[in-house]
Formats: sequence, C-alpha cells, structure tokens
Amino acid sequence: MTRRRSLLLAAAGALALAAWEHWEFSAGLSRAVGDALRAGAALVFLYFVAGFAPARLLAPAELRPWAPVLALPVGAAVSAIALAALGIAHVPFTVGLVLVLAAGAVAGVAVVRRAGSNASGWAFRGGGPGRSGDLGARFGWPLFVAVVVAVVALSPVWRTGFGTVVGQNGDVVLAVGSAELVKEAPPGAVRAELPVDRIPLVWRSKYPIFYPLAAVSELSGLDAVATFPFVAAAMLALAALGFFLLARVGMRAPPAAALGAMAAVGLSRLPVHVADHPFYNQLWALFALPFVLVAGIVFLRRPDRRSLGLLALFGAIGAFAYPLMLPFPLLFLAVGAWRERHRLPWRRPSRGVALGALTGLALLAVLVRGIVEKSASAAVALSPWGDLSAWSGSALLHVPFHRAFGLPAPGGTALVVLMLLAAGAAAAYALSRAPRDVGVPLAVTVAAGLAFGIYFRHRTQAELFYFKTMGFVGPLGTMLVVLGLLELIRRRARGLAVPGAVALAAFAIGLAVNTRRELLDTHVYASRDVLALRDWSRALPAGATVRTDLPPGGHQLWSWYMLSDRRVCASSPLIGFFPYPPQSRRADYAIAFAGRRPRDATGPPVRTSSQFTLWRLRPAPGPDVCSRRMIDSITEVNIV
Repeated sequence: MTRRRSLLLAAAGALALAAWEHWEFSAGLSRAVGDALRAGAALVFLYFVAGFAPARLLAPAELRPWAPVLALPVGAAVSAIALAALGIAHVPFTVGLVLVLAAGAVAGVAVVRRAGSNASGWAFRGGGPGRSGDLGARFGWPLFVAVVVAVVALSPVWRTGFGTVVGQNGDVVLAVGSAELVKEAPPGAVRAELPVDRIPLVWRSKYPIFYPLAAVSELSGLDAVATFPFVAAAMLALAALGFFLLARVGMRAPPAAALGAMAAVGLSRLPVHVADHPFYNQLWALFALPFVLVAGIVFLRRPDRRSLGLLALFGAIGAFAYPLMLPFPLLFLAVGAWRERHRLPWRRPSRGVALGALTGLALLAVLVRGIVEKSASAAVALSPWGDLSAWSGSALLHVPFHRAFGLPAPGGTALVVLMLLAAGAAAAYALSRAPRDVGVPLAVTVAAGLAFGIYFRHRTQAELFYFKTMGFVGPLGTMLVVLGLLELIRRRARGLAVPGAVALAAFAIGLAVNTRRELLDTHVYASRDVLALRDWSRALPAGATVRTDLPPGGHQLWSWYMLSDRRVCASSPLIGFFPYPPQSRRADYAIAFAGRRPRDATGPPVRTSSQFTLWRLRPAPGPDVCSRRMIDSITEVNIV
C-alpha cells in the first residue's frame, strides 16, 4: 500500500469515526476535546520521554523494528515504577517527576548520540518480521488503530461534554483520590485533609499505577477526576497495541491480520467495559499481559539480557497492578520453557544481576508484600474450604460466556452453542498455524482459562473471579478467532474462504453491536452536580459539619470525596471495602437526593440541583462525631 493511499484511507476512517461519534453521541467540539488534547499531550510526553531510551536498550532484535512504538508502553511501566520507587524513598512528588523526565531526556540524548550519524534511522533498523514492511505497517497503522480504540472508548465522555469519570464503579473514587494523595504524601502516609486520606491496605501493591495518573494530572493542569478517563482510554489503547505485537511478532501473523486482531480486542465489549466503568487495576493488568507474553516469547526464542529485562519490567507492573493476572503469563512461560528446556541456557545469575535484583526488591518491599498478601488471600479463598464472600458482588457485570469473546447475543441456546463451536474452531486453526513455540503454550493457557472460567461461573460467590478470568482469557480468545478467520480467508483453505469471510463479517457486526450497546449504557458518574458539591462545601460557614443522607453506594462515596475540606459524617455509611465517614445523626447540614427532605431539616433548602439538595439541620442530641478522617473498612489482610 502506497503512502498516499494509506493517508487517504486513514483520513477516510477518521472522518467516518467522527461522523459516527457525532451521530451516536452528539460529539463535537466541546470542553471534553480540549481536556482530551491536554491530557493526551501530557501522557504521550511522559511515556515517550520515560520510555524512549529503555525501549531502545531493552528491545531485542526481533522487537527492534517496533522500538519507537514500544517506547510508549515501556514508558508507562518505567514511569510508574520509577515514580513509585522515588515516592517510597520519600522524594517529593514534583521533584520525583522532574527527576524521571530529566533522566529520560538525558538517556534519550545519549542513546541517539550513541547511534551515530544515522541516528534518525536508528529505530528502523534491525531484523525481525518488520524489516520488509513499510513504516506505515509498523508504526502508522498500529498507532492509528490505537487512537481509534481510545476515541471509541471515550464515547461516553464526548456525550458528557467535559472530562470526568463515567461508568458505575466505586473503585474509581479511591483511584483518583489515591492519585491526589501520592502528589502530597509518600506511600503509607495519612493525610486527613485530602479526599482519600490513605490508600487502602488491600491496594498496598498498586501504588505504581496511581503515579502516572498523578503525573498526567500534574503535567496537564487537570485534576485527577478530569484526567482519569483519558488515562484509562490510553491504557486500553496500549493494551490493544500489545495484542498487535503478540499477533505480529509472537504468532507471525501478517500485518493486516495483526491489525484486525488489535482492533477486535480493543473495541470488544468486555475490554471497553473494563476501561469505562472502570476497573483501573485490571486495566493495567490487561495492558501488561500481552507485553509479558511477547517478551517471554522473544526470550524463549533467543535468550538475552534485553528480552529478560523487558519481561521483568512488564511482569513487575502487571504484578503490582493486579497479582491475580499472574497465573496466565506464568502458565504460558512454564509450558514454553518446558518445551525449550534443552535449548535454554540455564545458569546462575551473575553476582551483579543478583545484587541489583535484591536491591530492587528491597526498595519496593512494600509493593512485593502487597503482591504476596493478595495472592495468598486469593489462594486461600479459592480452596475447597475457602470463603469467597469478600470476592463476590452483585454489581459486577454479568458476562455471558460467548459475549466475553466479542460474540453477539442472539436468542436461542442452540445458536449460541453453534457460535461458540465456530469461534473455537477458528481459534484452534489460528493456533495450528502459529509457530509451535507459541501455539502450544497459548493453547494450554487459553484452555486453562476457559476451564477456570466455567468453574467460577458455577461456583457460589465467585462472581469476581469469573469476571476477572474472562477479562483476561476473553481478549486472548478474541485475538485467536480473528486471526483464525483471516488465515482461512488468506489461504483459501479447502474451500473455506467464503464461509470464513461470512463468519468474519458476522463476527465484526456482532462485536460492533455489542460495543455500541455498552457505550450507550455507560453514563456519567462524576456529573456536574457531583462536582458542584465542592462549591457548595466552600460556601458553608467555617467549621460547619455535613451529614450525607445519600444511601450506601457510589453517590455517597462522591459526596464525602467532594466535601473533603470539612468534617463529614453519614446517616447510613457504606461499610465494606471502601473507607467511610463516621455514623452520626448530629451535624449542621445534610446532603440528600433532590426531592428528599431529612426529617430533622429546618427551613427551605440551602442549595439545590437536579441531583442533590443541601439542608440546614435542627440541633440534635448527642455528640457531633463528624470527621475529616475516614474509617478503614479493612484493617488487616488475612491470608490464613
């Protein structure tokens, strides 16, 4: 494909996407576009500066043709871990951010100078499948598809008209609050004056994923609530880019097939749900998964320090973000290593490497402890005698088995079974055509994931494990289905090209319909009325206390978040996983849903909006125990 044709096709695709967004979501020029440009520029700047040099230094020969694209995901992982390490060392956040950017810039200049007079082309040399491809196939089209994935995932934000949190998941309140917290305090500190005064104990390992959100917020000038959706969309786009490399480098798929798999994974309903609702820690784990697999594949093919370093980097960020993702890459790598056991150079690490690893583990000990706690408690819960009540939840999306792989949901069990069989056949064909060093480990990993998904689907109170398992195995299966169908069409195997094309078209239509439904069902979470609670709080007399009469749920979480500049209590606090304000009836004011008047309210409403009303309260007996300090729902992690 010529460069001119590629540009014309990309422009036509961009126009079609813009027209669809306007038609479906009334998207146009709004404050959301400006917020997206600010956050996007800050994120690309941070990730590229932090990842440019490490990507060049860590990219082995097989990945070197994609080193410039690899700079963004490498920068995400490097900036997250580096900022967290500096935070643990009690380096102030702003100083740490400057140090990371300065170190990245100096290292980048050194790498370019080392490349010599041909520095402008350093990224385009090297072996691997990309040598014979044009730059558009290697860089332009993958980045274009990544932007499309991000733009589509942001559809609910375009509809809202400004940068804010969408979806319905209370975890995001803690995520944005934790990002604001790490700007002001090191890990483990308590700051009662901030919306989230401490990071929950069960998130002890997740500090690194809050630092990039805080850094993009700082660089863009947007607060964490406005920054969050753009960071989440970018992480989904980078995850899709990882699946492109997994298909292209790992499975040796043609460029068009790898791009098709990338688009299918990034635009499938389940990954979009994870990004939009949002499950921030799982999103980072989904981002890490394909890069861990790619780095592991390259290392097993040709072991060297570069591929091992890349594997360690993405394995670390995946483990810190969500330790329950680890069984997937560990099983894949174990099967792959067993197959290559006679060829791998098994040897003891050098003293320098061992000392460096121990130093890193000591510096990040608090994070490693969190990984051990999370993994051990999950293992105990999954045992035959384990209690899964803490891992269940009716609010989790019920994901029918077929929908996890992007398949449509027509009526009739027989048709669903037929679709699953056809998808399984296409995936099996893709695995049979893949290099054996990838096909066998990937087949074992996906089969094990499916088996555990079925098990969790039928075990009582295992909703969370089912959702998380399908959240990882679903994208792998979607990638295989697309690659299998495209391989059938390309090879015209045994007269199956036409049925394969029909199946691919039906699959694409079903995926688009499902994702459209997901986007239309995703609504604003931190609405203008929610954000306005900050202004209401500032207008109250100094020292006045506020009781939230909102029922346990997401709006109650947002209420104490937005009222963090004063002492708060709750008539019926949400007790469980989340921090909560003290329970009390006595306060000076109360927040309630619009149209609901507290029994002890006096006079007309002080403030009102379409969602909330602020009332003055009559004096009540008993002490006023409202506080700026939240009460922790979980005070220890039990692993026995």
